[in-house]
Amino acid sequence: MSLITPELEAKFQKVLARYPADQKQSAVIPMLHLFQEAHGGSLTHAHQQAVADYLSVPVTKVHEVTTFYTMYSLEPRGKAVLNVCRTLPCALNGCESVVEAVHHKLGVEPKQVTADGKFSYEEVECLAMCHLGPVMQVGEEIYGNLTSESVVKVIDELGKKL
Repeated sequence: MSLITPELEAKFQKVLARYPADQKQSAVIPMLHLFQEAHGGSLTHAHQQAVADYLSVPVTKVHEVTTFYTMYSLEPRGKAVLNVCRTLPCALNGCESVVEAVHHKLGVEPKQVTADGKFSYEEVECLAMCHLGPVMQVGEEIYGNLTSESVVKVIDELGKKL
């Protein structure tokens, strides 16, 4: 069974249409995004190989991308990934207590998944929202001016939606 479903194939074709035929390796990044989204939020070696085969590029070229960019995960993630900024402006505004609250609430270490599969969290560098620090991003949503109390409320609300 192919890891590339007909639905994913259709999306891949749309992506490829954006690039000249002799530059199809330029589609690695958007294809990896689509693949990761379609396969539970992480990329295995088999997923990377499937993208490489599809684009007729060496798998090492695909692996270079997945290990360079932090938006890709080679490990399983929760349904909601909490990205907590640890850069200096957030640190100066108390992100340490926010990280501790997330850790305590979820009961897992960074990059681990909660037993129910709902959450994982990562400590990240700059989310470009320094004026709102401490900041956390979940999907496309940004949560700013966080405290240890408010981040627990955010997690509780997210948990109700998952």
